[in-house]
Amino acid sequence: MKVIIRETGEEKQLTLIDPRMQTDYAADVIGAWNGWLCFDYDEAKGVHTCSQLAFDYWKNVLRKCEQLEARIQHLCQIYGSTAVYDAITDVHYNDLLMHIQAVHQCLDEFENK
Repeated sequence: MKVIIRETGEEKQLTLIDPRMQTDYAADVIGAWNGWLCFDYDEAKGVHTCSQLAFDYWKNVLRKCEQLEARIQHLCQIYGSTAVYDAITDVHYNDLLMHIQAVHQCLDEFENK
């Protein structure tokens, strides 16, 4: 997802690639977690704009999502997807970073059984 930083005019990218489908779903994650409140859309340029602070926040969140997805896929190869997803299916938080942390905690417990 192309983003222009308001303070500098610099063009940057926010990406989150689904390893199975090889598609970028960063905009989907941002939208699902009410992240569009951090962005404006510049119709003339056809691009989203945001502050450097918002960009850095979402870049960090997307990196953590990518790390979690990689861990889940690794564990699925070892234990099977049903067992792994059963271990995390009841995790629900309104804050994405807390959600990611809670899923990691459930996976830690799952691995230590």
